Amino acid sequence: MAVTAVIGTGLTFTFTNVTYPILSFDGPNLTRASIEASKMATTSYMDFLQASLVDGGDISMEVEYDGNLPLTAMTAAASSFTITCSNAEAVTGNGFMTGFSPSVPLEDKMTATCTFKCTGSLVTT
Repeated sequence: MAVTAVIGTGLTFTFTNVTYPILSFDGPNLTRASIEASKMATTSYMDFLQASLVDGGDISMEVEYDGNLPLTAMTAAASSFTITCSNAEAVTGNGFMTGFSPSVPLEDKMTATCTFKCTGSLVTT
């Protein structure tokens, strides 16, 4: 059986013309709500409808931290982003930064966790 997995090394995330030095990456975690639709005549199992809107979710990543706070990104309006995998597959969308949490350990590499909220549609290219 052929291996179809893609190695994560080489993934890039670009937002407001900044490409982040990523250590680990999660997301976007898409969700769609379920709407409970049972009625008095429903028996045995509840009925549900699928919502028509999809939530693009959040993106979270651990990055190398150089000591500079990303004030421009944190205060920017929703802007375009691009996630490019090592196999050149890409996802584009719009989002805004929702969190930045630096970690500065003694005698180790400084890192930060960045979070972004996706807004609008996501497109694979």
